[in-house]
Amino acid sequence: MKQSIEPEPMWSRSTSAVYGWLSGIAVGALRQIHFVVSNDVPNDVYMRVVGELIIGACSGAILFAVLASLRNHLRRRSQATATSMAPELREFS
Repeated sequence: MKQSIEPEPMWSRSTSAVYGWLSGIAVGALRQIHFVVSNDVPNDVYMRVVGELIIGACSGAILFAVLASLRNHLRRRSQATATSMAPELREFS
């Protein structure tokens, strides 16, 4: 039985950042809905809504991009370990 060690596909940081951006906007919108339902509407509504949506979107993009980078780093590290152990794996097959 021959075992092949194939590299796992890496996560795209830019795609993850876009997904994070969209998730941050969704969370910001849900937060605004919460404020409306709880009747907590400030005097300067426009700045609050736009500011929270921008902060949520940027935070989500940064968070998702960092998570993709961290996942890729850990996968590369584990693949390097598995590749270095490949000769020992062939002995058992």
